[in-house]
Amino acid sequence: MSGVLILRKVMLSVSGITDLVPATRLVAGDLPINVVFPAISLTDISSSGDSRVSGSTMDVIETERVQVYLFAKTFAELKGLTKVVRRSVPLSKGVAYDGCVCQSVSYGGTGPYMRDLAYDLHMQSIDYMVTYKE
Repeated sequence: MSGVLILRKVMLSVSGITDLVPATRLVAGDLPINVVFPAISLTDISSSGDSRVSGSTMDVIETERVQVYLFAKTFAELKGLTKVVRRSVPLSKGVAYDGCVCQSVSYGGTGPYMRDLAYDLHMQSIDYMVTYKE
């Protein structure tokens, strides 16, 4: 499991996000060629592992900074998507995903607005910190 996959599962469980961006356009990693916009791509930026001894077992607690890239065809569409994602991603604790316990999801900041004039594409990123126990 990874912070990217956990955050993708969290985002797919939020109807406000999937109403705007279907699951096929909310991807871990690079967007497919010829994707229709709006779309969301998730990548890991950094991580730090921390091994903790608990009784007779050793738990590995991983914290990943996950960057959520938002892509849209218009500025208004991008800002609407940014607002929905920021307000809809639950800042959660103790949720299990595929045998992995997500300790927390927390907001890590919003990145700069960017525009690709050649493709008339509007972009922005949002960072989340995802902490989980492997």
